[in-house]
Amino acid sequence: MLALNAEDGGDRRFILVSSTEATADQPEKNVCRDVCQKRLAKVITGYDYRTKDKLKSVEGLSGNFSYLKAVRIPPGRVVTRLIHAQVWTALQLMHLDRFDVTPPAGRLWQAGDDEESLVYLPRADEATLTALAKLTPGSRTTTLYAWQADLVAQHAPTGAVVRPIPQFLIERFGLKS
Repeated sequence: MLALNAEDGGDRRFILVSSTEATADQPEKNVCRDVCQKRLAKVITGYDYRTKDKLKSVEGLSGNFSYLKAVRIPPGRVVTRLIHAQVWTALQLMHLDRFDVTPPAGRLWQAGDDEESLVYLPRADEATLTALAKLTPGSRTTTLYAWQADLVAQHAPTGAVVRPIPQFLIERFGLKS
């Protein structure tokens, strides 16, 4: 890809994935960090190498890259490891004219005005459902988002519209359908 970009001025991108190959005997072994990352950096910046009789140089192809390390999250634990503030931000941007930058607190995350209220439930445990029962939407439209929408709908106040987290957000935040 880098060679093709250098050749025709393209902007091709790629993702290089490698396993750490760590073992119980070698817990620090990381082929991606120690081998792949270094090789890719040399391809980008150029490098010198020695043959039997002389030193040769290879010109770099230019470009850049980021080395990212993924963390394994066991199935069934993803929702508890999400950064719910990011989900909340996305929901506000979808529904409200104004974005509330105040960090949410409590079990029900709420924003809105006299006409429209948005509520997000990061969890649907007993304490959250108890708090939800005390919610009074009044005359405004209240849209309530939850990961367990069917359960939450049974406890939602009359008039509130309960919706599951949208599929594109589920995919964005790493859950599989």
